This record gives sequence, structure tokens and C-alpha cells, in this order.
Amino acid sequence: MSSLQYFRVKRRAGDVVWLTITIPESEQHEINAAFLYEFIEVLGSIQDQGVSGLILRSARPEVFLTGIQADTLSLLSNEGAKQKAQGFFTLGGQLCQNLQNMTCPTVAIIDGACSGAGIEIMVACDYRILIDKGSTRLSYPEVDDGYHIGFGGLSRLIDQIGFDNTLDFLVAPHSYDVETAVRSGLADAVEPLHKAKWLARQWILYPDSTDDLGYQLPNSERILPPSLIVAKSSFNGRLNNASALELNVLEAMIDTWTAYAGEELEAQQEEIKTATALLSSKPTQNKLYIKHLLATLKQEYVQAYPIEQRSIPQHIHIIGSGTIGKYMTKLCVLQGLKVSLYDVRHAALASVPHEMYAFFKSVYPDRPLRIQQALDTIILDVHNAGVKQADIVVEAIQEDKHAKLSLLLEVDKKSKPDACIITSTACLPLDELSQDMLHPERLVGLNMGHPLFDAPCAELIISNCVSAEKLEQAESFAYLIEKTPIPIKSSAGFLSSRLLMAYLTESLMLHQSGISKTDIDQAALAMDMTYPPFELLDELGLEECLKVSEALSDRLGYDIPKLLMEKVGKGLKGKHSGEGFYTYKNGEKQTNILESIRHKLPWRVDEKSIQTRLLERLINESRECLNLGIVEHADLIDLITVIFVGFSASKGGTLSYLDSYKKVAAQQAQAAKTVAKETSKTEAE
Repeated sequence: MSSLQYFRVKRRAGDVVWLTITIPESEQHEINAAFLYEFIEVLGSIQDQGVSGLILRSARPEVFLTGIQADTLSLLSNEGAKQKAQGFFTLGGQLCQNLQNMTCPTVAIIDGACSGAGIEIMVACDYRILIDKGSTRLSYPEVDDGYHIGFGGLSRLIDQIGFDNTLDFLVAPHSYDVETAVRSGLADAVEPLHKAKWLARQWILYPDSTDDLGYQLPNSERILPPSLIVAKSSFNGRLNNASALELNVLEAMIDTWTAYAGEELEAQQEEIKTATALLSSKPTQNKLYIKHLLATLKQEYVQAYPIEQRSIPQHIHIIGSGTIGKYMTKLCVLQGLKVSLYDVRHAALASVPHEMYAFFKSVYPDRPLRIQQALDTIILDVHNAGVKQADIVVEAIQEDKHAKLSLLLEVDKKSKPDACIITSTACLPLDELSQDMLHPERLVGLNMGHPLFDAPCAELIISNCVSAEKLEQAESFAYLIEKTPIPIKSSAGFLSSRLLMAYLTESLMLHQSGISKTDIDQAALAMDMTYPPFELLDELGLEECLKVSEALSDRLGYDIPKLLMEKVGKGLKGKHSGEGFYTYKNGEKQTNILESIRHKLPWRVDEKSIQTRLLERLINESRECLNLGIVEHADLIDLITVIFVGFSASKGGTLSYLDSYKKVAAQQAQAAKTVAKETSKTEAE
């Protein structure tokens, strides 16, 4: 066997082979074709040696194996790369088949994150042990992106843990912790690392010790295949909130299972075909394009600023305990940063501990010490004393220009000379906000949007006078709280707020013209928008939306929707007050019988016309922002429209969608010309 790049092989007492994975070019242990080739070579060598067992583990203590490396995935998902994708999945299928067919017992020790390709390889082993710690989590995020890995793992999962458990795992909104994984049958045991090593060896040397392993698949679930109708009935009933991309993957999974259950090799060959077809589909390629943009931004930062060169703040001071202030507090504490939180409204500060406790309890269930440690890093600062000691001061008060001007001047005077000052404004230009500051070069904007989006990125707003040092500080801070910064030129509404308000304003104008809000919301969902506009208005808060609309109206000449002003004038604030465009009880939207009936009537407004209006407004606003140079590249507008506006990722963003539409239209026009030419020629003959 040639020298190895990805594996360390140790043969120990009892002829047990320990195979340790190391992927030096990927922190997350993502795989590529070279890894698969070497793994197959290693397994063949071990098989020939006649060993008593194989134990597979990772050299990294926080990650086992995850997905496919970005460069490899980009290559496989390009247009015209269908043959390459099929070859890659065939190679992975061969690897997992070889692993499953090993003549000796195989055990996988999962220490840290395991997802995608890691799951495929894990389920090809005979036994699986999870290391008992918080970072050990299992997931299959590729389904959300519209494809699966194609190594035969979905068929193996169904065979091992049943259809329902497999379905629940694939569409779970969060990764599985160790207890959930064992309960569902994904693993056989949860142990500390030292005991896991001992247990793996025991199972190999003393096979009888595995007779009573935890999860046993009920006999009723072993009857395969069930009726396709029964399978799809369960499938549809459990996936009311699934995206179109997820449904495509799961439909393929069910069809494969029902057609080939009991015929293992045929099922695995079919998985190669479906994985190739899904990865080659335009919606999946568009979704991966959006993810690739984020990954590229992060990679550029990592290359520009090695870890030893990054600015790491020790103390963050946040002024304002509203929605954004509390959201930023949570993000900072999750990264172990010391946070002082100030608000002139002492009553608002008093409510913070309860909310923070509830949040960290959800993050760290059954870990009271960790919860307390998180809470201990938060200082409720009733005197605003933290502004003098903080490395970064964040202004997070309401969207009021005069209030922000006054506060930023005060912060400028009281904060440390080298402190970076960040404003969380969603729409006010930095040049206006810094006009009274003594040191405007210290001010940077960081617009993360509403916590509802929980976006993986944030707008990094750049003014004309910001210093390079402060810009780097703000950029490093964004990455520290796990928000990839997108550089945006300071302007009215920036990019995300401007595009979001274009979507919401057009919806309001449609409603003012007499179209039912329910019809508009349903039309938006039907064109795969993540957030229906009127539910989104209620969630964001009508007062906040009106303030942003007024700011844009003053600077861009927008018409403020009369309907929005009327709602706010009546004191209707949205979901959190109980009523906005819809009525809510205990946070749940109440069904209006008349609206629900009206939506089903045959004479309701044409859905296509609503969608056309919404699309045209979003696309036109996107093109205007690009022409104004608010961002350098059209790609970034696509990214913002998907993440902050909820435009369909499967369409690739507004400008990408426009390009695709133009290409299709051009192809259709060319085809029509060809037909006309052939017809004319035939008639002449």
C-alpha cells in the first residue's frame, strides 16, 4: 500500500486495526475524490490481512466526517458535469459497499460533528458509538440543499431504523444530539471517549456482547416494501413545512425504497442515479450557488486575515435592549464574549435575564452550569459605564435619526479612543449619522436584519470616511459572532432593507388596490418566497416597518403605503401586540373564516398577476441597486435577496433568476425562428 494522505493505520492487540481519518485541507473533514480512492485502497489492504476487526475514528476531536469539499461540489454541480457527478457517487457507493462487506466486524466511533458523507460511511459500519459530549451531533443538511450524497446510505438507513425514523432525521430542523440519535437507532451506544475505545474493542473480540444493543427495529417496520400509497401518505403528512428542494429528495428516496426494497444492490445503484439527477438540476445548482457565495466570502477573509492577525475584542458594550440589542447579546455570549447591556428604560433591562435564561436553556439543555456561565458574561449596565471600557460599542436603539445622532456623539466622546463604534441601523446613511461625531472614521454599520431571518451573514456598511483599521475591527467582530459580512456602500436603505421594503411595499399597494392579503400571501408562497408579506409585516412590527418606509420615502421618493400608516395610527403593531394585518392569540395566527373561504373561490384574483408584480418590483429594485454601485457584484445582490428578503434560493436570487429567464426566452425565440424557417421551407417545396 502506497504512502497515505488521509489515514493512519495501526494494528494493535487482538489483531484489531485502528483506522484514523485526517483530512488536512478541510477543518470540517469534508471529503473529495482522492479521499474516496485512498479509503477503498486502505480497506482492500486491511481485508487481505485477515484482521479480527476494524475501528474507524477521526483525528479531529470535534468532527468525524461531514459533507463534500466546496471545490469538489462546485465541480460536480456545474452545468455539463453530470458524468463527473455520477462517477463520484459511484466511487462513494463502491467504498460504502466494500465497508459493509468487510469480513471482520467494523465499528465507527463518532467524536464531534457527523453529517452528509459521514452519515453514509457511518451506516455502512456494523456498529456505531457516539462520544458523550455536546459537540457530537448528527445531521443530513444536503437534503435541504436539494440532493443527497448517493453512496447508498438512505437505503441503509431505512433498512436499519425504518422509514419514519429516517424521514424524521432527514427533515429535522436541528441536528440530532447523542440521546436523540441513539433513541432513533442511528447509533448503538453513547459513551465517554475512554470507554468508547474499550467498548469498540470488546464488540470486535467478543461478538456475543452486542446481542442486546439499544434500538431494535419493530418487526412491522421490517416488512418491505410497504404500499407506495401508504409511504407517500406518511411522507406528505409529516412535511407540511418542507421546501420544494427537500420534497424532491424525499420523493426520490421513497420511489427508490418502494421499487427496490429487499434488492440492496439495485437500490444503491438507483441512489447513484437519483443523486446525480438531483445535483444536476437547476434548482439545486442555484441553491449551491448561494452557499458557494457565502463560502467564498469567508474564505477570502480567512486568507486576508490569518488567525494571529485578527482583532479579537474582549468587551462588547451594547446600547439598547430591544429586539436587535438582545439578539446581538445572545450572539456575543455564544462566542464567550463579555457583554454589557445598557438601556435608558430600566424596566426593559429588567426583562432581559428571564429571556436570556430561556434562550440559553434551549441551547444548553440539561447543562445548568453552562447556562450559568453564559448568564455570568452578561452585565446589566444601568449607568452606561461599559461605554468607557468596551473595545466595541454597538448602538442598537430604535430607527430614529435624531436619537441616533445624539447617542453616537455621546459614545464618540465617552468611549476609548481606539474603540470601534458600530451602528445597527437598517436604513439610515452613515454619513448622516456621523455628521456630529468628532471621529466619524470610527463609525461602521452592521445590519444583521431581524432575528427572524437568523441570517448567516450581515451587511457591513461602509461610509466615505471610515478608517481601514475600524473596518477590519468590525469585519472581525462579524466573523466572531458567525455573521459573514457583505460589504455595502452606505446609502439610503443600504441593500437588504431597500429590497425587503420593495417587496413589502408592493404587497401593500396590491392590497390597497382591493386584492385580499390572503391571496397575496398565498401567491408569494406559491412562487417559493420564504416569508409571505403580510405575515412578515406583522412579525417585523408595523411601527418599525413604517419608520423604515418613512426614511426611504424622504431619501428615495418612495410612496408610503397609506394602509400601513392607518394600521399604525390605530395602534395595531403586529404579531407581538396581538393584532396587525392578522389577529394573533398566544403568538399563533388566528384563522379568518371569510378569508379562508374567499381564497378557495374560483373568481379570486389571478395568482400569476400578483406574482408578476412582486417579481418585477424586486428585480427592478435589484437592478437599480447594482447600477448605483451599492455593491460591487451582482452575486451579492442575489445573496441578499435570498437571505434577507426570502427570495427562492432554488431560483438563485433576483438577478440570477432574471439571467435564466432571459436565456430561456432567447432559446424559445430561437426555436420559434427555426420552426418558422422549416415551415416556410416546407411550404415553398
